[in-house]
Amino acid sequence: MSESVSPSPPPPAEHGPVGGAALTAAILFAAYVVLRLLAPHLRVGPAGAATLVGTVVFLLLSLATVATASRVPLSWQAELAAMAMGACLWFLGGSERTGLLSDCALLFSALPLGRLISRGIRDPNLLVPIGAVAAVVDVWGVNLHGPVSQIMEKAPEAAHRFVTHVPAFGPPQVGAPQFVAIIGLGDFVFLALFFACVHRFRLNFGGAAICSAVLALVGLTIALLVLPMPGLPFIALGVLLPNVRHFHFERSEKFALLYGGLFLMVCLGLATVWIHHALPKPAHAPPRVGRQPPTPEAP
Repeated sequence: MSESVSPSPPPPAEHGPVGGAALTAAILFAAYVVLRLLAPHLRVGPAGAATLVGTVVFLLLSLATVATASRVPLSWQAELAAMAMGACLWFLGGSERTGLLSDCALLFSALPLGRLISRGIRDPNLLVPIGAVAAVVDVWGVNLHGPVSQIMEKAPEAAHRFVTHVPAFGPPQVGAPQFVAIIGLGDFVFLALFFACVHRFRLNFGGAAICSAVLALVGLTIALLVLPMPGLPFIALGVLLPNVRHFHFERSEKFALLYGGLFLMVCLGLATVWIHHALPKPAHAPPRVGRQPPTPEAP
């Protein structure tokens, strides 16, 4: 009787052939660069339409580039070298006029950093608390007087270096609406981390990519029409929702997540108070709006 031989398991995804992932990522990145260079010469209706179209196009293109590049098999040495090269380019691109070099360098630094961090995640269940913590911290940092809002208020030039620029289509127009910086260093890092883990654990990569893009557009709509909101909570939710069936927690683990969340809230509250007093006050206070009380005359 012949003995049946079970097929050997497929190799880990990170050691597979480069295939189309690297080519697709290169094409998306080239499209990003070309559109950045051509954006001032492309007319898309009035200023408001140019704002909306430019924001949507560059948001989706950035997300697609990072998500696709997270599937390219690289060793940790190559990721470390890419991060170092991106950091050097970011430092050199600080005075570049268009901001394109600085933005590309930011992407090249954040993408391998997120992939390197993802190597320490050994269980897909960890994506749930990581995503929840990242979303809460991002909302706190931007909307609840956290470090991002404090730095944007008191040191805007320094904060400007850590976000990508979203150009409008067409030449600059007087009175055109200003863009909100929606893609920062942390967004790229966590986006690369999430999708590298989704690919390595063989989760629903396509569903996560589509859902995160849709929810990112929802977050963008809220930021433009209702309230400025960070994009990371929507991206994290978009990655986790299509993969809910892959996450399994014991009862004790659920309570541990609850207690950890409460502890995080307390820490963020204390950090807000400390940051508010630790950062220097802005050199020039913004002008007050409304009727000013009369100043007492000097004797």
